[in-house]
Amino acid sequence: MAKLFSHHDTFHVHAVLGVVALLHILYRFLCMLACGKDTFAPSLTSVALLGVHFLLHASSFQFVLPRHRMRSKPMIWPEFRMHSACFAYRNLTGALLAIFFPLWWWRGPLTVSSMVVRLALALTTCSAADLVTSKVGSRDARTTNAMPYPPNTPPHIQDTVKKFYAKCQFAATSLALFACPVVSFGPVFAIEIAPLLMTLVRKGIVGARCYHVVYSLSLILMFPLMLASTLQPELAMGTFRAGVATTVAVRCRMKLRLSKATSWCAAVVGAFFLPDVLLKISCLYVWLLAGTVWSVIDSVAPSLSHVLTKRGLAASGDEIVGAAEREGVEEPRAESSSIRAGCDEKDVDE
Repeated sequence: MAKLFSHHDTFHVHAVLGVVALLHILYRFLCMLACGKDTFAPSLTSVALLGVHFLLHASSFQFVLPRHRMRSKPMIWPEFRMHSACFAYRNLTGALLAIFFPLWWWRGPLTVSSMVVRLALALTTCSAADLVTSKVGSRDARTTNAMPYPPNTPPHIQDTVKKFYAKCQFAATSLALFACPVVSFGPVFAIEIAPLLMTLVRKGIVGARCYHVVYSLSLILMFPLMLASTLQPELAMGTFRAGVATTVAVRCRMKLRLSKATSWCAAVVGAFFLPDVLLKISCLYVWLLAGTVWSVIDSVAPSLSHVLTKRGLAASGDEIVGAAEREGVEEPRAESSSIRAGCDEKDVDE
């Protein structure tokens, strides 16, 4: 535990904020998962506890970091730290809007003004992240797609994990824009656990494998949290709209390669109008199940493609070997001796 405290952290302010932040997240998640209650309320307590998370990221800038990221291990570097602050502030802002303006933001009928504010929040975050990348980062080795993996990790596993991470980033934005306070706040856990894990990697406490496992679990934890919110009628619609927005954004950005602005404009507008149309066709839970199944299949597509390709090649190889063996039986052995002249004894026997 002593390794987690640094003399660079004056009076251990950052460490104390981190502990309080984790306890706060644990409390909110347990209340939602165990009791189905969104415990946020328009009070000074909610503001103070969310303020802890704002201050946690602000206090992280006191630490001196290597100018360039380490390619061999997942460790904090300046671009990552600033991106974490941008993305955490996005969800914290969404949670505050959901707490203090529930009828206007997520519970009541959607309005043009709330649509404009949602677009502003999403696009401002994108612009801030792009500005950070242009100043201290790389447009090729992005935060997610260049993350180091454990040695000997197969490429198709890396592709699957990268795709899952990317889709979770879209979901985090959508939840900030449409979900109830606790679900909007939920992605902050993964955003804040990542730098903690990277700190543990830097101090030699854990390795790259542990980082990816724990970080993935922190992302997966959002699924039961979202499910718990859909079991409450007053919370379900916000989560459903966020799911629709995620689907549209992923389709526009990852499949059609549209710009960020176009993708999020389509996602926000789609989340305003599509849910009512979809609910006339089938119930909310059918769509949630279909969306979850689609998301899982789409995420594991690289691994499935690799397995199917490998089996196809193996089957083709067996057919070729079988054909060669049949031809060898029919042909005199003397005729094949010249072909096998360059092979060693083991090859001939096989």
